[in-house]
Amino acid sequence: MKLFGYEITIKRKPSSQENTHNKDDTYSRVENLLLQGGYGCVQKLDFLTRETSFDEMCMDSLDKVEFLMHIESAFGIDILDEKFATCQTIGGVVDLVDDILEEGE
Repeated sequence: MKLFGYEITIKRKPSSQENTHNKDDTYSRVENLLLQGGYGCVQKLDFLTRETSFDEMCMDSLDKVEFLMHIESAFGIDILDEKFATCQTIGGVVDLVDDILEEGE
């Protein structure tokens, strides 16, 4: 479409059906954020599982805060510090993200 001599493209907003949450994808996205962020000693571990704890990943409080900010940005959500503080493992973070995303649908 042209407007005042300029070509304009109108993008439609995704329907709620297109914007559904894929739980299977959450773990891999969280794992990728951990690996890309280089938090603690995560790069030195042989593998990560849902049961891998922040302590095993040598994550200090600053690492956790940065990780939280990256999760919020990547998933487009807000996580209360108090709720995040209850997470001790990757699985806990994944479950928290899933819960928040389901609430938003």
